[in-house]
Amino acid sequence: MLDHYRKSGKFRGFSPSPYFDTSWYVAGAGITLDKIENPLAHFIEFGGASLCDPHPLFNTKWYKWTYMGGEESNLPPLIHYLSIGWRNGAKPHPLFWADWYRWRYMPKNSDMDPFYHFITKGDRSDFNPNPLFDTKWYRDRYGIPSNENALKNYVYGGHEMRDPHVMFNSAYYRSVVSCDAVSPLEHYLTERTGIDPCILFDADYFASQYERAFSEKVSDKVPNFVQYVESSKICDIDPHPLFSKKYYYDRYKDVGSSGLDPFEHYMRIGYREKRQPHAFFEPDHYLDLRPGAGGSNPLVRSLTMGIVRMLLRAAPGHRIRRKKGSS
Repeated sequence: MLDHYRKSGKFRGFSPSPYFDTSWYVAGAGITLDKIENPLAHFIEFGGASLCDPHPLFNTKWYKWTYMGGEESNLPPLIHYLSIGWRNGAKPHPLFWADWYRWRYMPKNSDMDPFYHFITKGDRSDFNPNPLFDTKWYRDRYGIPSNENALKNYVYGGHEMRDPHVMFNSAYYRSVVSCDAVSPLEHYLTERTGIDPCILFDADYFASQYERAFSEKVSDKVPNFVQYVESSKICDIDPHPLFSKKYYYDRYKDVGSSGLDPFEHYMRIGYREKRQPHAFFEPDHYLDLRPGAGGSNPLVRSLTMGIVRMLLRAAPGHRIRRKKGSS
C-alpha cells in the first residue's frame, strides 16, 4: 500500500490515513507531488517545524499553543494528539469538542478517538462537532452534499455568509464584535466576549432562570448560550423575556410532536407561519404596522428596531422597566 501511495495514490488525491489529507497538506506546505516521493514522510520529517495542517480540521498551530505549551519540538502536533492528546480530552480544532462529542454520540466504554469517529462516519450521520454547530440543519439549509464535511465547509469560507446553527445569528454577532478572519462561532467559543450570538437570547435573563431551575449559578467555564442550548433539552428555560416556551407549547399543540425545542421550532418554522412567541407580542399586528417586514422574523426585527418595549410594558422580566411617571 505504501508503494502504491508513493507511485500513484498521491497523484490521485488518495490519503494514507483519515488524519492526513494529501491534497490539503501539499497545498498548505507549498510542495509539488512530482518532487516529493512521499508527502506523509515529508510531514513527519518537517511538519513539526513548519506547523502545516495535515487535515482541514486539525489546527496545528492552535493545538501546539494550547496543549504543547508552545514548546520547541520537532514532534508534529498530530503525532502528539495521536499518542497522548486525544486520550486526555484534547481538541484537534477549536470547533471540535472531543469530550462533548464522546459523551453525546459514542458508547461509554469506547476506546476510539472521537475525532476519528467524526471524520470517518460521524459527519455523514449528521452528528454535531459541538453544541452550536448543527450539522443536519447546516447541510439542509445550505445544500451541502452528503460527501462533503459540513464543518469543513463552514470553517473554510462558509462562515462568511452562513450561520452554524438556526439560533446563532452570525450577522448580528459580527455587527457587535469584530471577528477578523475567524468565524463568528470560533470567536464566540474561544474569545468569551460576553456578547450574545442571537438577539433573542438574553444571557442575564437565562442565568436568573437557570439558577431557579437548578439551584446553582451558570458556569463561567462555558459560554452562556451553550449552557442554554444544553439545559433547554431537560428544562423549560426561556431564552428571552419575549419568548415563552409554555405559552408556545400551549398555543400550538403540534410543537410537542415535532421533536423540536419550542424556541428552535419558532426559529426554524414558527416565525414563517406567523406564530405568536409570547402573549404580549402579536406578529400580525406588528406586520400590519410594518408592511415592509414581510418574510423576516417579526420578533427579531422588532427588537432590532427597538420598538418592542412599547408593546410589552406589562411583560415579566428584569430588563423590562416602566419609565417613571408612566401609568
